[in-house]
Amino acid sequence: KPKSSFLRTVIKEEDISKVIIRDASILSVGEDKLKSRASLFLRWGFDT
Repeated sequence: KPKSSFLRTVIKEEDISKVIIRDASILSVGEDKLKSRASLFLRWGFDT
């Protein structure tokens, strides 16, 4: 728990909202792009 509260003080609320907006835009990306991204990860040897 101390670690998460420390992170909260380090990370500005602005940055958190930017991350949330970025994640939302990634989630709204079409399935085809997500599938191609997954195949890229597999090509690089990452498990999805």
